[in-house]
Amino acid sequence: MGQGIGWVFIVLGIAMTFGLRVPFFGTGLASGLWLAFIGWFVRGAASQATGRVAIEEAFVGHVVGEVMRRDGPAVSPDLPLTAFVHDHLIRGDERALPVVLGGHLLGLVSSADVRTVPTGQWPWTRVSSVMRPEALLAVTSPQEPLAAAFDRLVHEDVAQLPVLDEGELVGMLHRRDVARWLELSWSPRSGSGGLAPGGPRLRHA
Repeated sequence: MGQGIGWVFIVLGIAMTFGLRVPFFGTGLASGLWLAFIGWFVRGAASQATGRVAIEEAFVGHVVGEVMRRDGPAVSPDLPLTAFVHDHLIRGDERALPVVLGGHLLGLVSSADVRTVPTGQWPWTRVSSVMRPEALLAVTSPQEPLAAAFDRLVHEDVAQLPVLDEGELVGMLHRRDVARWLELSWSPRSGSGGLAPGGPRLRHA
């Protein structure tokens, strides 16, 4: 209904610029453009609300453990930045990796952290000296609803969340994996190209 009302306002606004008189709104170029702008805003807001509802419906009944990456790469706190850059950042597609000791998460180190150190100091600079400590990280658990974890990814503006189970790192939840999950949940069978109820149940090894 919101999108329909928006389109009506847009059409009436354009018609008003060509001389049509609309009760309460009047006629003329300025009034017509203003009504069309209101219609455009209403249509856009309604479209965003529809997309948000579809996403929330796709998340219902799904948890982080279905989408997270298990047994992914991790690094030691004593690893020199030179090895981290050449063995992980250059040869892999990850831009941030968990720092783990004895199965416990100590922090997260990223390419942005590496850039804070001059290249000449990489050989004797350890990952532990540039990583973001675990206490400052947003984390999740395998049992947390996927919708809540997705909101945290967006609100914290991070690309990944460490997944902890009883204090131990068991995986990583990547924003791009959640986006891919939503893409695969999109089903033409829902009539208007919406999200299929329930969505797929995916696991990343």
